[in-house]
Amino acid sequence: MTSPDPANRPKLSVVRATMNDVARLGIGIGLVGRRAEMAALGAALARAAEGSPSAVLVAGDAGVGKSRLVTETVVRAVSEGFTVLTGRCVDAAAALPYLPFSEVVGQVAGAAPEVLAEHPELRRRPARPLR
Repeated sequence: MTSPDPANRPKLSVVRATMNDVARLGIGIGLVGRRAEMAALGAALARAAEGSPSAVLVAGDAGVGKSRLVTETVVRAVSEGFTVLTGRCVDAAAALPYLPFSEVVGQVAGAAPEVLAEHPELRRRPARPLR
């Protein structure tokens, strides 16, 4: 999450209240029983607003409400003027440990390529042949 100060952040358009643009069950219904989790995520937003951006990992078993927590936080963050980048993980057996980071860099590359120009280490490198 980055500072809500528009002068200090890239112009990205990542305003989605749903994952993959598919409506989620519970959207529009108040969140129940997640006060501590929402407080922790709100604290991360407050730190970012003070100039200390951070990343937040939301983990848990299938169906416990991870997507809903993220959706609620994204809606709050966007309404407060933040730029929000999200990356998803898949089952550990899929062997894609860097997928969330790749997705975030891809969002930046598509919406603010000048950021990648300033950070060439984030550009995709050609694959090396296996020996």
